[in-house]
Amino acid sequence: MNQFLGGLPIPSFGEESEDVFQQFVQLAGCADQGLDCLRKADIKTLMSANHELMQNQIESLLLSHCSNEAVLFLDGFIATNADFDNFLTTVFANHTADIGLNQKVADFYPEVGCPQAKYKTQADRRADSVRDSSMACNIRYLTEAYGDSKVWNMQYSVSPGWHAMDLVAVFYNKHFSSSSWNDVLKNFVLLPLGILLSDISAAHQSYLASYTVRGDPGVDRVVLNVLPTVKWNHPRSSSGENVGGVVGIGNFLVSEVEDGWMRAGFGGSFYAAATAEGGYVAPGGEVSQGLVGVEKDIRRRYEGIDR
Repeated sequence: MNQFLGGLPIPSFGEESEDVFQQFVQLAGCADQGLDCLRKADIKTLMSANHELMQNQIESLLLSHCSNEAVLFLDGFIATNADFDNFLTTVFANHTADIGLNQKVADFYPEVGCPQAKYKTQADRRADSVRDSSMACNIRYLTEAYGDSKVWNMQYSVSPGWHAMDLVAVFYNKHFSSSSWNDVLKNFVLLPLGILLSDISAAHQSYLASYTVRGDPGVDRVVLNVLPTVKWNHPRSSSGENVGGVVGIGNFLVSEVEDGWMRAGFGGSFYAAATAEGGYVAPGGEVSQGLVGVEKDIRRRYEGIDR
């Protein structure tokens, strides 16, 4: 299961990472040659090695994100449209601004105060951009990569829907016991919330348990529950702008919802253009995009010409 997936890599300091790397090097035909050999390898060789490395290790994926992921990662220093533009130049390399990519982002998430804007504040605007670039769209990319028949998608929308709030439902235990009087008082005060969480958790946990034991979140889902579950089908990614067949867990309802796909398409095109203009495209690895024209050799840094 891959819940609350973020786009920022978290390093592992164990021996397993090195073992996996050495396996990949071997499969790519670069044994005892390291990164220099890998940098010269064509994209098909790297893709084949990656496929062989992961073959038979992943049967299916349960992918989810929260509805309001980015709020915890915002600050109050971005208060104007100019601040938002400066934020983009800080986050992305200089060449993205040079070829107009940053302006494409500003247009896709319209300025506060312009006629087509849907945002009342810069916080709302930045929340959408951070959610898409680092959280929700990664779920869409994995769904596309593995195919609808191998994944199940979920959006956790229980208020406030912040990043990792679904962990509360995953680990909630209604069978409370404590030797501390302070804990008893605390539990009494939170009793109404506990009743609601109990039903939400029962539904959520039944999906996860069914997936873990049966390989399908819908086989042993709880049916007789104050918050009834729905049959969890595979997603439908070919339904246009939105992905259908996504299970949505809300405050008082579990339902099948649609999740935006157009945002992920924009994000993929942005990163394809940024990678190409930066010169980091592996041989045979160019991804088509229609956002901007790329002005420089797309492989110059990958092949060591301009370092």
